[in-house]
Amino acid sequence: MLLFVLLLAVPIVGLGVAVAIQAHLNSELRSALRREYPDASAERLAKITLTRVCEQSRADFPDLCETNDNLNLMKQGAIGAGIVGLLLLMLIRVAGTLARNNRSLLASIFKPGLYLTVLVLTGLVMTHAAVAMGAIYYGESALINQIHVGIILAIGLGAVVGIFAMTRSAFSIIRNAESFVIGQALTGEEAPSLWKHIDETADRLGALRPQHVVVGLDPNFFVTEANVVCLSGKLTGRTLYCSLPLCRILSKSEMTSVVGH
Repeated sequence: MLLFVLLLAVPIVGLGVAVAIQAHLNSELRSALRREYPDASAERLAKITLTRVCEQSRADFPDLCETNDNLNLMKQGAIGAGIVGLLLLMLIRVAGTLARNNRSLLASIFKPGLYLTVLVLTGLVMTHAAVAMGAIYYGESALINQIHVGIILAIGLGAVVGIFAMTRSAFSIIRNAESFVIGQALTGEEAPSLWKHIDETADRLGALRPQHVVVGLDPNFFVTEANVVCLSGKLTGRTLYCSLPLCRILSKSEMTSVVGH
């Protein structure tokens, strides 16, 4: 519920302000025409709007037509922001439902989905800020004949800061994880027997071979595709860590079971 409020509050307020001000301007225009043409029928006057006047004789009312254009743009932005916000929520919900029980799908859509979400949210924040600034500008002009420039500038600055913080957080989420271990990476030339045993185990199980093998003193075995920082430097790709103390006490079959697992 809170998400709907956050996504729709500004568009609804902006749309309401734009519609109300245009209705007020149309009413003022009809009143002026009624004074100018007292014999004009009410039905004919009701069909006259500022938009139609601007389409036919824009040069005669440049300021009013510019204001009307801005109000129309404000309405379009408010409606568009509301629709895009709701579509984004629906897309996230559908993607989450589809990927809930499918890890491969989740892995394939998470990163591009996050980029798309940040891109859409950036546009929404900019649009919301523009609509809010327009609503305050035109709303205060119509109601109190005064404009609080500081509030408008604060909204614009807040939008810029929010976009920066959101983009920064998104990129920090998707950066590659790193694992720090105290160990030495061994190549096939340095430890041919170990690599041969790992390759045979991978072939037997139909598993993927590691791209790096790191040995150390920690009593642990693990495989990871995160970046591994060890005494040999930073390793990228699939890395298998083997414990030297455990390798000394495990039999060959036990070693095979552990590595295969």
